[in-house]
Amino acid sequence: MLLKVQTWRAFYSQSPSTASFRPSFRAIIAIKRYFMEEYALRRIWCILATAQRVAIFTSFYSSRHMFLYKKLTFVLAVTSLNVGEVSPSAASGKLSKKDIFPYFFRTVPALSAANRTFIAIAKTFAWTRVAILYQSRELFTSAATSLREECKKNGIDVISYGSFLTDPKSQIKHLKDIDARIIFGFFTHSTRTMCEIYKHSMHGRKYGWVINTPDKYGWWKRTLKNVNCSPEEVNEGAKGILLVNYMWLSSSKNETVSGMTPKKFQSSFIQKVRLSSVNDTDYKGFAYDAAWLVALALNRTAQNLAPKIRLDTVAFGERNFSDLMRKNLLSTKFRGVTSIVKLNDKGDRSGVFEISQLIGSEFEAICSHDVGQTSLVFYPGKEFHWEGGVAPVDRQSEQRQLFTMSISVFYFMCSMASFGIFLAFTFLYFNIKNRNKRLIKMSSPNLNNVIILGCILSYISVILFAFDGDHLKAELCTTRTATLCVGFTFVFGSLFSKTWRVHKVTRIISAKKLIIKDLHLFGVIGVLILIDAVILLHWNFLDPYQRQIKYLSALNNHEDDNILHLPYTYTCEVNHIEIWLGLLYSYKGILLLFGLFLAWETRNVKIPALNDSHHIGMAVYNVVIVCIVGTPVVTFVHEKQFEASFIVTGICILFSTTSTLCIVFVPKIAALRKYGINEEYRARTRTFSSLDTFATTTAKCSCSGKDTINKDGELQRLREMLDTLQREKKRTVHSNGSNVTTHL
Repeated sequence: MLLKVQTWRAFYSQSPSTASFRPSFRAIIAIKRYFMEEYALRRIWCILATAQRVAIFTSFYSSRHMFLYKKLTFVLAVTSLNVGEVSPSAASGKLSKKDIFPYFFRTVPALSAANRTFIAIAKTFAWTRVAILYQSRELFTSAATSLREECKKNGIDVISYGSFLTDPKSQIKHLKDIDARIIFGFFTHSTRTMCEIYKHSMHGRKYGWVINTPDKYGWWKRTLKNVNCSPEEVNEGAKGILLVNYMWLSSSKNETVSGMTPKKFQSSFIQKVRLSSVNDTDYKGFAYDAAWLVALALNRTAQNLAPKIRLDTVAFGERNFSDLMRKNLLSTKFRGVTSIVKLNDKGDRSGVFEISQLIGSEFEAICSHDVGQTSLVFYPGKEFHWEGGVAPVDRQSEQRQLFTMSISVFYFMCSMASFGIFLAFTFLYFNIKNRNKRLIKMSSPNLNNVIILGCILSYISVILFAFDGDHLKAELCTTRTATLCVGFTFVFGSLFSKTWRVHKVTRIISAKKLIIKDLHLFGVIGVLILIDAVILLHWNFLDPYQRQIKYLSALNNHEDDNILHLPYTYTCEVNHIEIWLGLLYSYKGILLLFGLFLAWETRNVKIPALNDSHHIGMAVYNVVIVCIVGTPVVTFVHEKQFEASFIVTGICILFSTTSTLCIVFVPKIAALRKYGINEEYRARTRTFSSLDTFATTTAKCSCSGKDTINKDGELQRLREMLDTLQREKKRTVHSNGSNVTTHL
């Protein structure tokens, strides 16, 4: 509908009852309705008003007018016509552009004016995160665009700004996916939208819908042919929704400029409708105020022109008259049936909006909002009703929660590591106490001590890995990595060094005495430790550990779905972890392979007290199996289950360390218990008082002829050695276990 107000004739007279000149007029107000298809004049109503009173009563089309007649409104309001136009229903935001429509005015607030009401509602409930959903029509597009700008100005984050043409399904699904809780909407397909809201379960205490729609006739409790929902389901989807609409009539009890109260105007209009073929309309109050706005502006214009120019002699579309009329329209202010009427510089009216809520099956007016104010004005005894008794929140409140190792896991792993340390000290006590026994002495007790020290460091690393949360510092991260790295080198470096000595002395072919003392082997271990130190120092200085927060998978609160538990933990991070771990893994891998090679080379040496090749093979086998099984598991569970990652890591370290300790020392303890503490070890080969004597003897036995060993001669010599061993054993028994050194 378009309300086109034109003054065809005005009369000025000197009132006999007053001494001063008072303008009065009769204005013919033409109310025209057009269809866009024909632009045909359907009806002209002429109402004559006397004594400064202008009244307008007419029928309007339904809410569709704002779409059917918008092009006609734009044509009549353009600059080139220079015709003043006052509309009671055209709400498009484009009409506020004065560079295009300088002579367009309206008593109905622009739809974009409702944006301040949306903002006021958001501030009332402390919503700072909203989504905007609108139908793709010019009226709604301009309003939604303006609303997004208003939200930005007021610090409200718009997480989604989406539109639909006829089917809102995809947009509703998107809002569900991004967990939009508060949605501002502009659309006409209200029933279909409520159906999709119901289907996607976007209703209830979690969600707050605030919409503006011109849709009428019970859209919240009906169904349509193309809507696959029952009326009950549509009503369920719309339950609790807030509706922002115009304040069609003021609730004030004061008289308006016409002398009638808004309530009296309402009853008077209804009576006239019943006596005529005119249909009722929600825009009647805005049309009535529009007529009064024009009448009062014409009065002031007539005063400005008098006595030189009569109002009825002004040419239609005359620019000076239009400018003067524009000035008076903008400066006019009065109390109308829709509240105070005052236009701004854009020819728009701020107006008042009413907020209603669907309670049960009907909307109930709760409060109003004057666009010029910041707060809502609640009606007496009215308040919003929310499911659960509280208003929905704009997001799940994130409660950060520091996740640490459970007490049971912490104590269990630390207890196991402590037991391992106790076991290591037990073996250390055994090794020191029996270091002069041939069995222990031949196995290099000093290197055995280094093995035990390495195992203790590995156990300590497990305890260090157990500290997390606020106890986790960058220094702790560096310490536990270095502890585990050095512990590994001590253990396997000692085993490999011992095996290397056996390999060396059993492969000599010179008669010259070859002695490889423990000091030499400590030097080998020192070189390995030096390599560790170089890598770790470069790591620490070039790319040090940093403590960082790592968020785990969010957890919903089953009792309150508005609360989202956000667990986090502290982790040790470096920028190039793959480089440093690659260096360590490569270096340790080469060490393991070298140990396997030495174990294979010395597999035929039949002196259990001397040869640890079998021990090394078993230890390396255990470590490799643990790495193959443990590393993928730790990598897989590390991101989501840090506790499981620690358990797997700790068990791998405990198992490999404990198995290595037991493989090295349990056979020695069993052998001493079997043959007695003071009894000579009953080996299948000859005995030696020291490893130096063994090396010298081996050197001499390894040389024969011109560096060529004859197998038959060697067999004979071995038989002679066996006879000599038996004789020496007899002498040993007679001498009460004194040490005997044999020279061949």
